[in-house]
Parts: sequence; structure tokens; C-alpha cells
Amino acid sequence: MECHHAARAAAKLGFREVFIMPSGIMGWVEAGKPTIKGEAAL
Repeated sequence: MECHHAARAAAKLGFREVFIMPSGIMGWVEAGKPTIKGEAAL
């Protein structure tokens, strides 16, 4: 999966909290993770 490659690359760059969410954005939201909408996301 491409998400695994991105997670591995992020970890190599030094990111410590790297997660793979197989359920995509819906899994992220259901897990109670924060989201930003609109101009605030820029």
C-alpha cells in the first residue's frame, strides 16, 4: 500500500507519531482525531 511507503518515509525524516489509518479520513474522525476545515487548513 502506498500509505505504508509514506509512513516509512515520514519516520525516516524523524517524525515520531506516524499512523496508518486503513479506514482513511472516516477512520481518523471515528478515532476522535482532530480535523480542520476551510481556510484554517492552509
